[in-house]
Amino acid sequence: MEEEKITASKLVKGAVKPKTGIKAFVFGLWIFVFVATGFTVYRAYFRPLPTQNIKAEKGSNVNIYNQPKKFFIPFIEGGVEQRSNADMGTYIRAGIRIEF
Repeated sequence: MEEEKITASKLVKGAVKPKTGIKAFVFGLWIFVFVATGFTVYRAYFRPLPTQNIKAEKGSNVNIYNQPKKFFIPFIEGGVEQRSNADMGTYIRAGIRIEF
């Protein structure tokens, strides 16, 4: 049996074909969903909470030094909503929140 050589052109042609291209897209989408879910669980449960350094002085003077904030915050939200007794649906939102 003769071995088939793998070349870059065959790799690109395979990804362009509709059947294999869709399979690759769905596989990549599943990887994204798993990574995003893991990142969300990490941010919700395992990431340490932000703290502030508070310096108290005589006469009840308190100086609060704020730590710098992150400006780009990725998020994924999902849920179930019910508009009426017969109309119920699920949703998922993902994006990047920009805070100033």
